[in-house]
Amino acid sequence: MVVIVTGPTASGKTALSEQLVPYLQGAVINADMGQFYTALTIGTAKPNWQALPFDAYLFDWVDTPRDITVVDFKKAVDNCVLAIQEAHKIPLIVGGSSFYIKSLFYPPQQVPFSCPVDMTTFDALSAAQLWDQLYAIDPERALAIHKTDHYRLSRALALWHGTGQKPSSLKPLFVMPYKKILLVVVLPDRAVLTERINMRNEEMIKSGWVEEAQGLLSTEWQSFVQQKKLIGYTELLSWLTSGAKKNQLRTVINAINIQTRQYAKRQETFLKKLVKEVATDAEKAGANLQIIITHDNSLQSVEKIINIIKSS
Repeated sequence: MVVIVTGPTASGKTALSEQLVPYLQGAVINADMGQFYTALTIGTAKPNWQALPFDAYLFDWVDTPRDITVVDFKKAVDNCVLAIQEAHKIPLIVGGSSFYIKSLFYPPQQVPFSCPVDMTTFDALSAAQLWDQLYAIDPERALAIHKTDHYRLSRALALWHGTGQKPSSLKPLFVMPYKKILLVVVLPDRAVLTERINMRNEEMIKSGWVEEAQGLLSTEWQSFVQQKKLIGYTELLSWLTSGAKKNQLRTVINAINIQTRQYAKRQETFLKKLVKEVATDAEKAGANLQIIITHDNSLQSVEKIINIIKSS
């Protein structure tokens, strides 16, 4: 059995997983992109994973500012799952990076490039310019990628230039990654999630998020974070480089709250669609997959999940 716990940012999935682990004699595998990186801690809500009373994997996994592809991610997760299962424990893959979660069920096709592609040509262009290029070639794929997602837009254009095939024609096919899976999706009520987002951002500011962002200035991490448009870091870095006027910090925090809420809404939409796709494809394949959608990390939710695992 492999348990996957996902949900929008600030939904309570980490707290839920930490309650499940002792009952399941499990170990956690991080699936939150920001928490992969050693330089990003406060602003990614990274738990103090080294002090957790159970094994935790893929936190502070990457100590250089580089992209982690879904291929990199899946390979790392598979290795962790194997190690955990060999120790007779249950792996819990926990995180809100929906694209990585989806890649577990829909791994990208390995299509050989017929000609080399110079990725630096994409680095010189803005995400908006890349989106326009992709839309002209493949509207279907362009509409499926957010207009600020420089990384995925670059990858899609690289596929086109390297294979001559439209990226939308290379859609990944469903694959059951493990023999038995319980997919837990945490979707709180919108009002509850909004309150949690605002409170968490305030706590992160108090915990030193500004100082953490300041430590990224004039390093490779600054350009990486800005290119990835990591919410909160981007706004704080902009404020810091424009003079860091204290009377403007509240405006910056409000902007971070708005951006985070919009991101959470996109995550919720993506996850609801993913659940339908995975449920349909798993049923067609006769796969051993169960899905639970919960609104909180209450004791009742924990007990429900544990009972399902015990009975399966």
